[in-house]
Amino acid sequence: MSLKEYFKQLPEEKSKLSKEEKIELNNKDLVVKHNALINATSDYTYCKNELRIICKLISDINNTYEKDFQKKVIRITDLDFSEAENFTNNYTYLVDLCKGLMRKTFFMNGSYYSWFTKLTPMSGVGIVEYEFHNDLKPFLLDLKTNFTKYHLTNILKLRSSYSIQIFELLMQYKTIKQRKMTLEELRKVLNIPNSYSNKDIRRMLEGVQKDLEKNTSIVFTFTFEKLGKQFNSITFNIAKNINNTNIEDNY
Repeated sequence: MSLKEYFKQLPEEKSKLSKEEKIELNNKDLVVKHNALINATSDYTYCKNELRIICKLISDINNTYEKDFQKKVIRITDLDFSEAENFTNNYTYLVDLCKGLMRKTFFMNGSYYSWFTKLTPMSGVGIVEYEFHNDLKPFLLDLKTNFTKYHLTNILKLRSSYSIQIFELLMQYKTIKQRKMTLEELRKVLNIPNSYSNKDIRRMLEGVQKDLEKNTSIVFTFTFEKLGKQFNSITFNIAKNINNTNIEDNY
């Protein structure tokens, strides 16, 4: 149901929501990132659950009203960590995720950044206390231009970190419907191992294609392009996923 349809079906006495309430409802579960974050590079490889945590915490930011980062908590059971059986009782796994996120810096705009000032896993309850690093305020708070947004549900069932990252790279160009990247750029942003050949990258992208078609609001095709005799770049063509009506895309 679209937001417009939602307001229409409300009883008359409840339909007069304030402007602030309407904004808050429309922004629920939205991941909103400055594009510099999407195009950032790292010497580290993120696992899919690390990226899920980051996206979930970003979606909990009230981008309209929050001017500073606050200490907050998240219940990890809110996410589907399919490879972590009995996750609520797996404190070691939770600690390992927090350690990984704290040490994995990333590079953008000429500087190295960290996602968080701290992550505090709480034993036995599957809860993490967290606070985003203050240096990220220009990239996560009160964004007016040069940002990408999408509903969190798009990435929660994706099967790999490559799927999550490529989804974001393509969502950035959703309106334009096409994105061209050199193979070098793609390797750098995704931190693809040097051992991967172009054939390996093609197979990886084919898997991501199927993953996004099944689980997100967009689909894509891609073409390898040559410069001289060597493959040099990839062109992605992006379209709305008309076959997936379960993913929210009204924003």
